[in-house]
Amino acid sequence: MTSHNSHSENNSLQNNMRLYEIIKRIFDVAFSLLALVFMLPLLIIIAFAIKFESPGPLLYRQIRIGKNHKQFSFYKFRTMRIYIDSIKYHEFLEALIKSSTDSNFDVKTLTRNDIRVTRVVRFLRKYSMDELPIFICI
Repeated sequence: MTSHNSHSENNSLQNNMRLYEIIKRIFDVAFSLLALVFMLPLLIIIAFAIKFESPGPLLYRQIRIGKNHKQFSFYKFRTMRIYIDSIKYHEFLEALIKSSTDSNFDVKTLTRNDIRVTRVVRFLRKYSMDELPIFICI
């Protein structure tokens, strides 16, 4: 009889977990949609600012691995210039290599001076606003 009770409890636990997953998914989607609606004006302003300051795609897409090793697309606002002067960038990289051997090397200062990063993007990164499109991925 304990075997039957154990099997029944197992089924009950599995049903409860499945119900929890369904309710959680509904909440996640509903919250994301609501957040997108409220943030829409801000998202539009950010999109125009990025497009105005540098040419290229608006969003950056990366493939990530999620729950149960399932791949999904992860979106962020593009935070780097696509087209930059290669000579200036090589000079920047040389300075990076030189300063990385210096004992006073500071990654924050270096990334703050990265020529690929625009003024708008510095602001977006500071407040993690480049991550707002993540609500699309839900």
